[in-house]
Amino acid sequence: EGLFPSRPDESDDDLEEERRIFYVSITRAKKEIYFTACRQRRIWGKLNYQTPSRFLNDIPDEFMAEAPDLVLAGHNKKEFPLGTVVYHDDYGTGQVIKEWDNGKEDLIIVKFESGRTGQFIPKYAGLVKIAGDNDF
Repeated sequence: EGLFPSRPDESDDDLEEERRIFYVSITRAKKEIYFTACRQRRIWGKLNYQTPSRFLNDIPDEFMAEAPDLVLAGHNKKEFPLGTVVYHDDYGTGQVIKEWDNGKEDLIIVKFESGRTGQFIPKYAGLVKIAGDNDF
């Protein structure tokens, strides 16, 4: 929902046009077609929870097979594990002293050479990994 159909508040005519486009697109598959969905997406910095398209309900059950939930390989691998030496443009060099997952994203605490500590969401922090678990 929100992608196909593109907007939940569309008129009936617009919705039917998107349904036709969906039908045409899936009938172009030569042998098989796979649909994937994510539970949540980040759009413009805001976390949105997703539901599969209502158009999937129009496909007869005999043509559908549901696969188990999959996690991308390496998805749970921590980018900055405990002990990693990092560099930040504003704070300098530091070392990861704590890491955890708050259920939505990874968080870390870095102790910098200046003695200052900072809490970061690694994927937004602009941290550069310098080395593994070395002391400095």
